[in-house]
Amino acid sequence: MNKQDSITPDSSISESDLFHAIFNRAADAIMVNDFEGRFIAVNNRFCEMIGYSREEVMKKTGDELRDTEFPLDLSIIRKKLIEQGEVIFESAYRNRTGIVVPIEVHSRVIEYGGKNAILAIVRDIKDRKKAEHENWEQEKLYRTLIETTGTGFVIIDLKGTVVNANAEYIRLTGHTTLAEIQGRSVLDWTAPHEQDKNRKAVEFCVADGFLRNFEIDYITPGGEIIPVELNASVVEIGGANMILTLCRDISHRRKIERKIYESEEQFRKVFEDGPQGMILADIRHHIVTVNNAFCRMIGYAAEELIGRSYSELIHPDQIREVIANTALRDEGKIRINKSETRYLKKNGEILWASVTVSCITDAEGGFLSNLAMVEDISERKKAELALRASETLFRRIIEGNATG
Repeated sequence: MNKQDSITPDSSISESDLFHAIFNRAADAIMVNDFEGRFIAVNNRFCEMIGYSREEVMKKTGDELRDTEFPLDLSIIRKKLIEQGEVIFESAYRNRTGIVVPIEVHSRVIEYGGKNAILAIVRDIKDRKKAEHENWEQEKLYRTLIETTGTGFVIIDLKGTVVNANAEYIRLTGHTTLAEIQGRSVLDWTAPHEQDKNRKAVEFCVADGFLRNFEIDYITPGGEIIPVELNASVVEIGGANMILTLCRDISHRRKIERKIYESEEQFRKVFEDGPQGMILADIRHHIVTVNNAFCRMIGYAAEELIGRSYSELIHPDQIREVIANTALRDEGKIRINKSETRYLKKNGEILWASVTVSCITDAEGGFLSNLAMVEDISERKKAELALRASETLFRRIIEGNATG
């Protein structure tokens, strides 16, 4: 980055300019459409993903970009949006060079310019799709590996009847023992307005062999609604096909999202209450502000972080690497730096994070702020270590059988 005056919380730079810059620097592709599929706004990442300029995109519709080999009934999607306010689905775009880009779209109805519009977070999932294809046989050995603490799992038969579950899943249903739910249908604790949706999800999973990023509302015997995110796969257990489902309580995330999208100050709320950690730092790399998500990740209150040097939060073993990348950005040799970074939490624990750091500038190229977008990947790192340990164990077993 070029050396500029540092930005402070009471800077003369307008808040709308700052958060518009954040919108365009977001790691995920973002688009806003009307209900006819016409584009109202797109960010830089969206244009990069499909290979068209912003001007070219604005002359097209979503239907024109969508790959015809991946049919999608948009009338159903739009109906769900109207009824539920949000929907997650998978599709595919064909970019300028003709390459198909599989995507996951998280859409939500918002008010834009006094009218209803569709805000969509679009993620390129080609790596995930490729990995699922290449590792399918290997996954048969490991797909029953239970997720780390905090994730519920349930095994159901192809009709949706519970065979087994862990304590976290039992809690999500509002019960306390396995005996209370074993042998019962998962529809018994599915909220009334989600019954048909969950029934069809089970049918879809049986037909396709998997279900990804599916959100559903459970209801406890006391009437409390608990939203959960499900990822399921059909697996063979004891000679019979079963559905193994990993479940995560997303109550907190739902609350944050509700605040974000109901607020009139949407860009500011994306920063303050978004699920991804964010840090704004001045030209000297001193922290100007942080969002709630980052505070939760690292265990500090915002007032404990503001004014401190960003490098103070980095694990000692990685400080040289971070300083080197910072120098490259300051010198203008790179614009954006992506890395897996270790932070030191307030309690001394290590926080593994996927971090994207970029320089936010105004329309004339003047410095506004350094922006770090932080995603907690600690659980993924733990899972990777567990998977490597499992692979080593299986390898030793196989080698032992081969030599024995």
